[in-house]
Amino acid sequence: MLERAYLEAGDPRGESGFGGDEARWERARRPIVSAIGRDGTFLDVGCANGLLMQSLAAWAGEEGYRVEPYGLDLIGSLAALARQRLPHWADRVFIGNIMDWRVPFQFDFVRTELEYAPQHRRREMVERLLSEYLSPGGR
Repeated sequence: MLERAYLEAGDPRGESGFGGDEARWERARRPIVSAIGRDGTFLDVGCANGLLMQSLAAWAGEEGYRVEPYGLDLIGSLAALARQRLPHWADRVFIGNIMDWRVPFQFDFVRTELEYAPQHRRREMVERLLSEYLSPGGR
């Protein structure tokens, strides 16, 4: 159901699982930039169509930071959509499960949501992100 809803949304925010207009998108997502504070790599876990990757790179640039975005999604068709929307970053969009994906390297910044793991595995997910996904000193 989730895959179908995203793919049939008809606009980039809906394809990213977000309801609302551009102003609402920015109000809800732009605060993520406040956690960046320097140049680095950024992994969006649950990237869907890549809109957050694209937005964060632009917003961080406005703040004077260069962010190299990457994405991970469990659903192959959503990762394909991100690759299609962002062909210059196609090789940065991965398909995998956060609980067992093999990280190609550690990232400076990682963004995810707890709902991506069953409640009884959320602690494990966060511990895995901190120990395997995040570079020393990362956020």
